[in-house]
Amino acid sequence: MQTIKKKRILYFMPENPNSSKAGNLTRCKQLLTYFNTISVNFEIDFVSSINWGPRDESIFHSEFPNINLIILPFKSSKKNRISYFFGDKLQKEIKNIFHSNLVDRVSPSFQRRFEKVLSAHRYDYIIISYVEFGSLVKNLIGPYTILDSHDFLTLQNKTKEKEHFSMRQLGKMFGAELSTMASFNEIWTFSIEEKYIFEQFADKFVRLIPVSMPLPVIRECEKTIDLIYVASDNPHNVSSMKWFLEKVFPLLTNVELHVIGKICVHIPTLKNVIKHGLVDELAGYYEQAKVAICPMLSGTGIKIKVLEALSFGIPVVTNQRGVDGLFNKSDNGCLISLDEQAFASNITELLQDDQFHKRKSNQAIEYMRNNHTVKKEYEVLDAVFNNV
Repeated sequence: MQTIKKKRILYFMPENPNSSKAGNLTRCKQLLTYFNTISVNFEIDFVSSINWGPRDESIFHSEFPNINLIILPFKSSKKNRISYFFGDKLQKEIKNIFHSNLVDRVSPSFQRRFEKVLSAHRYDYIIISYVEFGSLVKNLIGPYTILDSHDFLTLQNKTKEKEHFSMRQLGKMFGAELSTMASFNEIWTFSIEEKYIFEQFADKFVRLIPVSMPLPVIRECEKTIDLIYVASDNPHNVSSMKWFLEKVFPLLTNVELHVIGKICVHIPTLKNVIKHGLVDELAGYYEQAKVAICPMLSGTGIKIKVLEALSFGIPVVTNQRGVDGLFNKSDNGCLISLDEQAFASNITELLQDDQFHKRKSNQAIEYMRNNHTVKKEYEVLDAVFNNV
């Protein structure tokens, strides 16, 4: 009996998916889990570059035994300083001078290492994470290429506190972002707003990939946590939390806030604020929480922490930016607050009105069941890898 040759997928994500619990890496692990399940028909190579320690490879192989791991460092070895200077650093500087691109992070030496991987196998599908690495396959002919955008980069840079881009720079950046997108066969996004923008300007097929998570079995237990906030320490979270603690929290009476994640480093010691830092498992904290908050004054894309809370049936009080990316903007378990008074009022109503809390909790669970189940994500991905 003739053996059917498997199709081959290359999935590039620069970061180690186990290096943190950030939303982009949570989504990376979800995609790897899917690839691990389709290995009967596909050979999958995962190419990554940074945050890999001595034990991380064995952890990866135990989690995803059906996926080949290829680690390609961004920089060449510095053991031979002369070789490193001429083969890596100098070429990168020359590229920056003569081929400056505001969205391109690929050095000539990394491009060569990546092309060696491409030449070693005939790939049917190549998925590149982030538009900054789109040039890795810009002139490639043959494989079906997919850009997993993660974020609208131009808007992401516009909202960075430490950067001050002029409108002209942002225009050039947007043009470069669109040009890179145009070199792919299709674009993935998980934000309904970004799907609209990319479809209008990139002139490519844009596929909306649901961010999924296994819906937990919600146990009945005592709710000992008034407010829960889970976040990394990116600039958007830091500035938004500063606003919440200065403007909103003083308006609340006898309310405890439990904070989890790297954001704790940026939070001062305050009465009724309990900082847990990084934790191994979030489920126990979510099960005890009455209300989740997501102060979000800036930022792009869907917020994983919002989906996590909603999956546990926890109502989320947020600003308008907190519901970006959600497929449905109303009756989804979120309360949108336009100012600090409304934010505090929404929290108070949820904590004091059991019927109102129950109604928003049911909306959260229903929204997640309708839009963000693993089954729905796999249906979309199956359409890619079975029908292209």
